[in-house]
Amino acid sequence: MKQDWIFEENRFSWLEIVASFCGYAFEAGDRDAFEVGIQNTNHEQERWFDYEFSSFSSLKLQLARDLGSSVIFAKAHCSPDLQPKIATTTQIAQEYRLTRR
Repeated sequence: MKQDWIFEENRFSWLEIVASFCGYAFEAGDRDAFEVGIQNTNHEQERWFDYEFSSFSSLKLQLARDLGSSVIFAKAHCSPDLQPKIATTTQIAQEYRLTRR
């Protein structure tokens, strides 16, 4: 996936959905790791947080905040079959507010 972005308020829903594509269950410990890891990121300064889901299909995400906005930039390194799914999920996360029921 080329570099793209999501609204920060959608971060956990987006991460949970993207993780599910490779058979990974995104849980509370992952949320905590993400919150700590994203703290000192900066898109403009190329400071990224790397997060890898290891399951049936490998997926590595690079995430960075856009300081001064409500956006998180994302890059996904994955198999070609996951790329369209992640791109579609990202587009949805740009246009809608995602909440879990």
